[in-house]
Amino acid sequence: MVGDEVGATVDETTVDDDEILLAIPAKPEFLRLARIATADVGSRCGLAYEEVDDLRIAIDELCHAIMAASDSGDGSRTLRIHFTAHADAVEIEGTCPGDVAPRLSELSAAILAAVVDEHELSGGDGTSRFRMVKRVTLP
Repeated sequence: MVGDEVGATVDETTVDDDEILLAIPAKPEFLRLARIATADVGSRCGLAYEEVDDLRIAIDELCHAIMAASDSGDGSRTLRIHFTAHADAVEIEGTCPGDVAPRLSELSAAILAAVVDEHELSGGDGTSRFRMVKRVTLP
């Protein structure tokens, strides 16, 4: 049991999960920070070099999609990325203010299907969002 409260319990599956938050201006020139953070989180989770590259490609595609839907023209919006490093996967969620629903080109959708295990893109309600998961493959 963790904590001083009587009857408090901890879900063991979440105790080992690490969470990282990154907030950057919603401008393409800041996506390098997102790629670096993504690579670091992926490598810490035990992803192989090629899988880390896959994650960097995916973060780029999804961030570009929600930034395009969130473009205010003045670069004043903030892209927030939430990384969760699980024992067997990396989960990444991103949000950015925007009223237009983000869309992927056919090429971007094909790339994402090839490089991550799950991905979602939504918005049009004031916030553009993405979520992706890359699972660790065992040797």
